[in-house]
Amino acid sequence: MNRAAYRTLARVEDQHWWYLGMRATALSLLLGFGDPGELLDAGCGTGGWLQALARARGAHRPAVALDLYRYALEWAGRRGIGQRCQATVTALPLASECFDSVSSLDVVYHQAVGSDLAALREFYRVLRPGGRLLIQVPAYDWLRSRHDDEVGTRERYSAAVLKDRLQLAGFAVERLTYANGLLLGAAVLWRLTERFTPAGPARDLSIPPAPINRLAVAVLDLERRWIAAGHRLPFGLSVIATARRPFPPIHA
Repeated sequence: MNRAAYRTLARVEDQHWWYLGMRATALSLLLGFGDPGELLDAGCGTGGWLQALARARGAHRPAVALDLYRYALEWAGRRGIGQRCQATVTALPLASECFDSVSSLDVVYHQAVGSDLAALREFYRVLRPGGRLLIQVPAYDWLRSRHDDEVGTRERYSAAVLKDRLQLAGFAVERLTYANGLLLGAAVLWRLTERFTPAGPARDLSIPPAPINRLAVAVLDLERRWIAAGHRLPFGLSVIATARRPFPPIHA
């Protein structure tokens, strides 16, 4: 992503229904296990997620924001995030077992990451035993759109594929669900119309009219409540999971 793309993201992510709704779901999953402790956000973007997390938890311990791109870290700094690190998620310049939690929301699917399994193994390495990963990725490769081309999507996932990758990296999966399912039909129609319109910039980051935006936020809040109650969605535009680095076995 270039400087202009990050400027657009920073402008819309605190208003757009998708960011508001998905962040709320991610927060409910992560904070449902208690305070996340020392946290690394691997692929922080412009810092909107960390800012929302800080507001929700009262941020006693500042999180570390990591991103491959300097432009992203500059925007995160404007949000008051002090601990920032420029690096790839496949080679974290961090000590092993130094975090209680890692979040990585819509990151490992990018072409720039190269290997999602390498990234997951790095998340595992920097987590303390018993530490938790919160991860979110886009769902269904058949839903690829112009937005995927613009942001460099390598892969969109099924829940089964994400679970398999997490387990290959050594994680014990705790919660795994699709998200943004009630609006899946509308998204399919939106992307079908995109295929029959002249080529141009993707429309995914445009904020819809206020009534539609508020309605979409309300729909995602219904899903958040359902997921927070321990249920899962069988389909959706995203896959979200929590997974734990197991404690080592105790030998007699």
